[in-house]
Amino acid sequence: MAALEALLKPSSADVDIALLTRLRQVPGDERVNGSVQLSGSVNISGRRAVWQTIHPAASLVGIDADLASQVLGALGHPLRIQIVLALLQGPRKAQDIEARLSVGSTGKLYHHLKELVTAGIVVQPRRSEYAVATAAVIPLLGALAMVADLRAGSSSLEG
Repeated sequence: MAALEALLKPSSADVDIALLTRLRQVPGDERVNGSVQLSGSVNISGRRAVWQTIHPAASLVGIDADLASQVLGALGHPLRIQIVLALLQGPRKAQDIEARLSVGSTGKLYHHLKELVTAGIVVQPRRSEYAVATAAVIPLLGALAMVADLRAGSSSLEG
C-alpha cells in the first residue's frame, strides 16, 4: 500500500512547478500586478491540515477593511494569541486553557474565546471544548510566519 501511495503522491518538485504555473496564470490589473500564494500541509495534534490559496494582489489591496479588522482584531490581543497557540497543540477544555494560561477569570477567558469563535478561527466541537478550525490551521501558521518575517525584516519591495 505504501508503494502505491508513493506512486500517486506528486514529488515536491512537481508541486512547486504546478504552483508556479498557477501563479503565472493569475491575472493582475494595471495598478497592482502579481499574486500571493499560501499553502501548507501539516500534521498537528493528530489532525492533518492541507490548504492552498492564491489571491491576485489587487484583490488583497482591495480587501474589505471591516472583515480584515474583525479577523486581525481577533488575533490582536496577546492572550488570544496564547489561546490559539495552545489550541494548535490540540483541542482543549475551557478549564484546561484557563489553568494553563493563568487567564485570571473564567469570564475573561470566555470573552476572548468568543472573539476567536466569531472570527472563525476557533470552533467549539463540544460543550466547553475548543479547537482551532481545521481550515484555519495553515492560514494561522502563515500569519505566524508573516510575523516572524516582518520582525526579522526579511520582506522587501523591489523597484
